[in-house]
Amino acid sequence: MSEGYRSGLSEGEVEELARRIMRFVCDERPSLGNKLPSSAIHDWLREDGIELPDYAMHDALDLIKGMITYPLGGAQNLDDPADDEAVHRHGGITIVGVDTGLCDEF
Repeated sequence: MSEGYRSGLSEGEVEELARRIMRFVCDERPSLGNKLPSSAIHDWLREDGIELPDYAMHDALDLIKGMITYPLGGAQNLDDPADDEAVHRHGGITIVGVDTGLCDEF
């Protein structure tokens, strides 16, 4: 188990999940307007057959937090997340922006 990851995933597993999340965000951004809840990403991953332990989304979103924009405060704050069901399951944030230069890589 990698220290620092609440989910218990390895560093490589968190990095792969973060890449999948960015791929989804970059693909869906034009059609979603300016708000993408992490719950929608979580649902997409599950539909794709990926089982995620508690805090997996939080760990992956925390890894890419410099590449996405989200409102701060409450469960929205990745630096100090509330211990609620949304954070456990899917990270509990709404993405409102993404580094578009990064999307060129996906």
